[in-house]
Parts: sequence; C-alpha cells; structure tokens
Amino acid sequence: LITSPNPFLLPERSKNFAARLAYYIQPAGQISIQVNQNTIRNLRQTRRGSAEEFGLGDDPEFASYDFQAPYNVDNQRRHRSMELAYAQTLPFSHEALRGITVNTSYSRSYADARRGNLLPHRVTSSVGYSYKRFRGRAGGVWRDDTPDGSDINDITRFRRHDAKLDISGEFRLNKYATVFFSGRNIFNGGQTWMQGPAGASEGQGAAVRVYENYGANWIFGVKGTF
Repeated sequence: LITSPNPFLLPERSKNFAARLAYYIQPAGQISIQVNQNTIRNLRQTRRGSAEEFGLGDDPEFASYDFQAPYNVDNQRRHRSMELAYAQTLPFSHEALRGITVNTSYSRSYADARRGNLLPHRVTSSVGYSYKRFRGRAGGVWRDDTPDGSDINDITRFRRHDAKLDISGEFRLNKYATVFFSGRNIFNGGQTWMQGPAGASEGQGAAVRVYENYGANWIFGVKGTF
C-alpha cells in the first residue's frame, strides 16, 4: 500500500452540536444517551484504489500496489450519531462479589452521503473484577460492515464486520511490586475488506479484496513502585 500526500488540502471547518441525558443508579451506576451532529465543510476523506485507478497502471514498478490519498469533499457534509450506554458496579453484598463492574454501549452513526470508514453500528462491552490484591478486565467490541472509500467507484467496497476480545489483569505482590498481563485480540481475528462486482449493490456477490492479520498481542511483566 502506497500513501500519497496532497499539498492542496484545505482545512476542515465544522459546526458541532451535542446533547446528553443520564440517569444515575444507586449505589454506583448510570444509564445514558448522547446524540451528536457535525456539519463539516472541506471534509477530508481518503481515496483508496489500484495503480490503474491512480493513473499508474502502465508502470510495472507500481502495477501490483494499492494506493491511497486524501482529498477534500466539494459539498458540505452532515454526520449524526447516537450512543446508548450502561455502566454499573453490581450491588452484591458478599465481599468477594462487590468488585464486579459491567459496561456496555451501542452506537449508531450515519451521514447524508457515503463516507468511508463511518461505522454504522458498534457494540462494546466489558466486565471488570477487583478483589483484594487482584484486578482484572475482559472487554470486547463488535463492528458492523463499514464503507471503504467515499467515491462512486467505491460503492461495492466495504470492511467486513468483525469482533475482537481483550483481557488484562494484575496482582499486587506487596506495596512495591505488581505482576501484570494483557492480551489484545486474543482470538487472533483478522480484518477483511470486500468488493462486489461492478454495478452491484454493497455486499451483493462480494469477495475478499484485502485481508490483514496482525495476530494476538500478549504482554507479561512486573512493575515496581519505590
């Protein structure tokens, strides 16, 4: 993949509105809803395509590469989003269960025109646990199919939905030392970009265009405080 700069980019200018309503739950929790609207002029977006689409298809040195470059959208664009969230420390009376916390949220986003990388639906959730010297957390995120590119030629391209899970924890040995671990994408999930045939609607007859996988990432260590 070759990324090309664009020296003619103009600065983005936006008008932003946001509103949030929250209801607090005893003893420690809340349910909330938040809505946002962004109206943007000179919106910057990234165009991604083949060497032929970028005018370099006849150059054998670059013919096998994908290209991407930023550009300014001509017309004003409007983006709206909503998020529903719930967070609480569960009110268990037993000492070993008092440290359980849960968090989950759902977000919905859309725009008045196709916008690359605008995630229409997203769900995140996590569970935390704390007891005496131990603290741990497990969290996951699910992403819906996401448009890939904003040009009319990109209409059949999208990033396929996927889910990732992370975990982390630590145990305090004494007031000076703590052992810890963290794992990201622990099930080794990849990222897939799809493309359908010309003239098809998004998702119809789509096949894999690009697949990337950076693997699971684990960290184990000891940290000290002196």
